[in-house]
Amino acid sequence: AKYQGYLDIPSPFAETEKEKDQINYYDNAVRYSDYIVSELINKLKAQNKLSYALYFPDHGEEVFDSGHKKGRNISNPSNPMFEIPMMLWFSKAYKDNFKERIDNMPTYLGRAYQNDDIIYTIIDLCNLTFKGFVPEKSVINKSFCPERRYMGYKNKIYTPKKTGVASKGNSKSSAI
Repeated sequence: AKYQGYLDIPSPFAETEKEKDQINYYDNAVRYSDYIVSELINKLKAQNKLSYALYFPDHGEEVFDSGHKKGRNISNPSNPMFEIPMMLWFSKAYKDNFKERIDNMPTYLGRAYQNDDIIYTIIDLCNLTFKGFVPEKSVINKSFCPERRYMGYKNKIYTPKKTGVASKGNSKSSAI
């Protein structure tokens, strides 16, 4: 597939032409990231091996979700700056080899998670363990235990305003 390039799409959320442009810039950056992730998944599919892809952005972005502000300001944090999606894709071989894990995945959707502990999820996805492995810190583990989440430089306690669950054909974000 070829990346389609910049799209100029009217936004019902923009009140000015400048806001419309900023929303389009952001949306197009997300579309490009989606394209890159889909290309990676297509390459993994073509290899037909036991594999998975884990994707999450490093941060969210305020794009007029909380009034007339955009960008990322950790001294004045908002949920859109810190609420990010996480996406997992599994090959057929992975699904076949870890059927119980895959069967349990739907029960893990929407779990509150802070990426500080992502290493435990990656170790779990690789079916590895080590002395000191804490299964309660892996978002895909039956033993997962959510912890308080923080945002901003003053470690404001993070309280999600909405919970969305991603599924095929649904663009809402999810914790997994």
